Amino acid sequence: MNLIKIILSFSFATLSNMGLAQKLDFKQAQMILLNKSLEETSGLCLTKDGLWSINDSHNPSEIHLLTQQGLDSQTSKAFPISEKNIDWEAIETDGQHLFIGDFGNNAGARKDLRIIELEFDSTLKKFEVSHIFNFKYEDQTNFEKRKLHNFDCEAFRITDSSFQLFTKNWANLRCNIYEFPRTQSKDSVQVAHKIGSFNPRFLITDASFLNGRLFFCGYSPSGNQFIAQLNDKTFKNFKRTKLPYKPAQFEAIQATPDGVFLSTESRKSMPATMVFCTWTMVPGLR
Repeated sequence: MNLIKIILSFSFATLSNMGLAQKLDFKQAQMILLNKSLEETSGLCLTKDGLWSINDSHNPSEIHLLTQQGLDSQTSKAFPISEKNIDWEAIETDGQHLFIGDFGNNAGARKDLRIIELEFDSTLKKFEVSHIFNFKYEDQTNFEKRKLHNFDCEAFRITDSSFQLFTKNWANLRCNIYEFPRTQSKDSVQVAHKIGSFNPRFLITDASFLNGRLFFCGYSPSGNQFIAQLNDKTFKNFKRTKLPYKPAQFEAIQATPDGVFLSTESRKSMPATMVFCTWTMVPGLR
């Protein structure tokens, strides 16, 4: 995979120059700094064209492509999207379309949760919004603004017939799993039904699927960073590993057969950064 080869070509000196090398258990992990247009990177998605990323709320309605050339020059190509970025938190693909999860809900008050489907072609000249999937949680009745609740979400998965949502539970640090069908019904609001729950003991910020496993990233309220995995059908066999990065806030993950991409938004002295680790560098997973 060209992207992986490019990232692995970066010198370990990059880590040393940032003062992070001595903190790493997996010293072959590679980093690149993302440019300022992705300071609040909030999702990763890999297609044949490269790695796609987005920013979360209060940023332009754009998706960003990191190509082989873009990684070399630490730049990305931005594509405007016609729908407003209310609080974009995740980007995924079904192999034919890109989907943006506009369901960030920090205050628990949103009534306009949605997933935006994008049509794109091989020329990569423009994107069209082909459908919007509006939804609501079956068990949410309180829409008052508050800090502690269980209806925030920054991660989802696409199956052949449905969307699965993985919540970011501020109240109890658990993760609830909701599902609703990929039914294209104009102007309707679909009901997301709760189908499971597990206890990651951290706040989940993104998910990625690979070979029967779901991979997650996120952070604890104290600032510790984690990567975890779960069986994608039973939602059992949960494992997690603490990542030795501070300050950081990992907001996006993309699992590949060779390893995992992670990206952190800018935090204090830590600029927005993408990390690639081979699976042998991540103890306890796979």
